[in-house]
Amino acid sequence: MSRHPSPEALVEFMDGRLSRRDNARVVGHLLSGCPECREVTGAGWARIEEGLRAARGKVREAEVGMAAASPRLDATLERAFEVVRSSQVQLARERGEAPGLIERLACHPHPRQITLVRNSRRFQTWGLC
Repeated sequence: MSRHPSPEALVEFMDGRLSRRDNARVVGHLLSGCPECREVTGAGWARIEEGLRAARGKVREAEVGMAAASPRLDATLERAFEVVRSSQVQLARERGEAPGLIERLACHPHPRQITLVRNSRRFQTWGLC
């Protein structure tokens, strides 16, 4: 992406609302090292992580408050909690893989890096961003 994504596109990227093609363009731009866009998305990631911490606290409160709830509600809540736990595990895994992916990308000239990011799902992760 030769120009900055619009602020709206960055917000849509952060919210996961971009098309695969537009998402790849934003990721490619961020991987180019654009300090302004990294700052914008960095603040967004911080807000998301803050929200997740708050949500985890509320989940813990809900788990305590719902201890006497019906088995059906318990099962529903447990499935929801499992989705959150699974997402956290996946993000941690992706973050762990990110240095190796960056190293692989660094072996290629910049135009090839952009092509790889746009065309390979393995480089299109939240952890790498």
